[in-house]
Amino acid sequence: MKITTINYSKRFPYAPYLNESIGFEATIEEGDNIQEAIQKLREQAEQSFTTAHPTIVLKPLVEQVLSKEEITEGNIRAIMDCKTLDELETCKLLCKQGKDEFHAFNVRKKQLQ
Repeated sequence: MKITTINYSKRFPYAPYLNESIGFEATIEEGDNIQEAIQKLREQAEQSFTTAHPTIVLKPLVEQVLSKEEITEGNIRAIMDCKTLDELETCKLLCKQGKDEFHAFNVRKKQLQ
């Protein structure tokens, strides 16, 4: 089999339920490395998207897995960073994650009252 053209397309999510598809087609000449050509098309698609949407940060396909302690620490930080009681109410579900979050929620609530 002789490959003469390659296609590459990628769908970029940029808002809830909104995606943009960008694709390219390239002609391969004899002796060209197909994998390198596909990588160039991939990079071109990402560059096109980031140029058109400079404020959107592309997330990696694999997100970092956090430990339970790191999650608890982040939850407590979010609770303690609240500036008003209304803002604190948005974190109310976090206090159901564990006793540390519950304690932090109550402490911050007393501080803001």
